[in-house]
Amino acid sequence: IDTISKSLNVPVGNIALIDSVRSYIEFIGGFEENNYVSRGQKDCKYKLEPSLHRIYNENYRFHSAQYESSFKQRILYYDNTTDKKNAEELRAYGQHFGLPTNYLDFTEAHLISLLFAVEEYTYTDNHSIVYFVDSLSYNRDSVKAERKLIDFSDEGMKTSLEKEYSDKSYFIRVGNCNERIHFQKGCFLKVVHSDSLDKMLEKYTKIAIIDK
Repeated sequence: IDTISKSLNVPVGNIALIDSVRSYIEFIGGFEENNYVSRGQKDCKYKLEPSLHRIYNENYRFHSAQYESSFKQRILYYDNTTDKKNAEELRAYGQHFGLPTNYLDFTEAHLISLLFAVEEYTYTDNHSIVYFVDSLSYNRDSVKAERKLIDFSDEGMKTSLEKEYSDKSYFIRVGNCNERIHFQKGCFLKVVHSDSLDKMLEKYTKIAIIDK
């Protein structure tokens, strides 16, 4: 707990070491509000960073456009509805096929996050981890939106936010653009490369370390 706290600057009181499903449920049952979204990762040392940003430090918008154009051309052969998706829906859809994006997957279903954290059950190099973020408070602070998830199917709101807060990260939903996102109650943190997530971790995040 001390190591994770110092590494991520998350207060010790917001971190728990979990050794059973029961203790996990007790931990999330202690949240005061239902404003949290979560993300499970198999390795607690794995940096909270979108795939596109891991690959490129600069000009990631240019590379993103190239990836998305190529993905759209290839996937049309299998799914002709792709042509009707907007940029956000395409990224959310492509994320699950390995398309590099500036999105981080989250969910409103915390047991699904636990599943993602432990599904590679033979992995024991490090503890696994689940991040819980108060997305309502974070969005309120980041982009002055009183919403747990900003609905990007609302074209007016999407355009307004992208124009006014182009340098800010925030939590969004993109509609049920595929069954997987729908059944996993999926949502996303749209991450801007120049916007550090340090404040989010320090002020709005709780962590469950899953004992390896």
